[in-house]
Amino acid sequence: MNNSDTSATSNLEDDRSSVDREQELLMVDTGLPVATELAEMLLTKNDLKNSLLSFSIWVERYAAGQGDEKDRAINGSLFRDGVTQFVGCFDSKNAYPLVVETVYPNADGIAPYFRWLRDLRNSYTAHRHGSARQCNVAAVVQPGTGKFLGQSELFAVYTGPSGDGHSQLLAAVAQALRYAETKIAELKQQFIAEASAIPPENLLALPRGGAVQPPGPKSIGKSRGDVRKAIAREAAATLPSEEATAAPESRLPRSAGL
Repeated sequence: MNNSDTSATSNLEDDRSSVDREQELLMVDTGLPVATELAEMLLTKNDLKNSLLSFSIWVERYAAGQGDEKDRAINGSLFRDGVTQFVGCFDSKNAYPLVVETVYPNADGIAPYFRWLRDLRNSYTAHRHGSARQCNVAAVVQPGTGKFLGQSELFAVYTGPSGDGHSQLLAAVAQALRYAETKIAELKQQFIAEASAIPPENLLALPRGGAVQPPGPKSIGKSRGDVRKAIAREAAATLPSEEATAAPESRLPRSAGL
């Protein structure tokens, strides 16, 4: 298997008023901590948008009825994806996780509600164990004689909250998305202020940045940091000869400008 299905977007925000629009622009890695935090928060926003969309479609399909096995499979996938992506944004293992108390400062009862969602993610939607997914094989016995008649399979699989809980679920994700958007706006302003304070000659000496590489079979288990380091090594190996042979002291470290 060597094919991959990926998508990429670019959002360029700069001042091009004095730049030749036909000139090829450079993207450099500033090494600023705010750039890393902003990138992670943009990924969080994307996860929250996908979660809200999954839940919204699931609610629409829920109102239309269970349907056949195909419909139930789609509905279950939408619900599980919504829970997994939403709860993952608050995971303490993230570099910059969302914090329940910060995202929902005035929401009564949000702590137990989020614990329920987290337990659901941990035991069912992501890891597939726990009480939300059960099956029991029983023996069918004739009353009185005790004669064995055969076996029976009993299933109980959680399919999500009832209609009464839909609005609460959508509201929780929507509020987290609004928080992420506000945080991103703040981080963008901070990045612009810090990056614009770096002298032009220092910016030109920074490593090339801005490239992203979709994961393939060999890199799917690697961290984003490891993938970016590999891209940086490849870029350094293909620099123009005069730049590649420049004296080490003429090239600034990643922390330049801080």
